[in-house]
Amino acid sequence: MKNSVLSLALALLSLAPVIAQHKHGADGHKHGSAHGGTIKSAGNYHLELLQKKGTLTVYLLDANEKTLPITGASATAILQTPDGKVTTANLIPSGTEQFIGTLDKTKLFHKAVVTVVIKGQSASASFDLMSAKKAGGHTGHKH
Repeated sequence: MKNSVLSLALALLSLAPVIAQHKHGADGHKHGSAHGGTIKSAGNYHLELLQKKGTLTVYLLDANEKTLPITGASATAILQTPDGKVTTANLIPSGTEQFIGTLDKTKLFHKAVVTVVIKGQSASASFDLMSAKKAGGHTGHKH
């Protein structure tokens, strides 16, 4: 069972960037951020991830990037360390509009694939996390 979960996690990590990203128009577009996080396209939805003080907060957004209620939805995050090890975290509903998960503060994570299941539909997106950038001395700027 553990090997099949690991295989699934690795498959999702390798496919998520292709599935989750799309462009609008010739130049693409940047997503606005209603909650201060990073927004990625995820199927018919968008996901916004906010990483702060050892927690991940995820919002489900519609096509116009408006926050949707998460009633009846579930969410998980597959987290990857720089050495390629993966772990899965269940994201717990907090209120009616966000999921929250706690990060293991003893580990550095550089990628997260977040999946939300709502009304029988799955929406996934891949995110780069801040902890790996901080560890490498790359804070406060983008490349």
